[in-house]
Amino acid sequence: MSRSQMMSHSQMQNAFDQTHAYERKCKCKWKLARERKLARWLQWCKEKKITIHGIEFKKPAHCTINVDKSGTTRVYGHWIVGSNEPHCMTTWEDFRDKGCTAKGSKYRCIEAQMGNHQLLWDDWRAMCSTTPADYEGHHFDRPDSCERSFFGSVTGVWFLKDDSC
Repeated sequence: MSRSQMMSHSQMQNAFDQTHAYERKCKCKWKLARERKLARWLQWCKEKKITIHGIEFKKPAHCTINVDKSGTTRVYGHWIVGSNEPHCMTTWEDFRDKGCTAKGSKYRCIEAQMGNHQLLWDDWRAMCSTTPADYEGHHFDRPDSCERSFFGSVTGVWFLKDDSC
């Protein structure tokens, strides 16, 4: 592909951000592609250098191809960027002590709702499994399990050692 066919970051037709994991953002950029030039655009994507927040990335983490219902083809480049942007920092809210998991189990079940979760954009599994929590003097790097309701809310579940159970 010649340099004249390459696009600069400012020339890209569309862009969006998607939180990939706690404090990790996926910068997604796309270009409309004609079917007969798809291989060329995919190669362009794989070699695309970009500067995000002053950090130069030599190539994206991966590239994808999407064809929508209208038949429009887009090639997406995905760059994973560490960020301190508030919308990439999910939290745990409304901790609930659900009691002992079973008599004699020695474990107590704690649940909390994930806050600051961007329902339409975030990968809820990745966000849940990477969001740390502090609860009554205990620090957890991640929940023991994650659940998502029909309406999209995400619940983290922790099992605390408790000899009284």
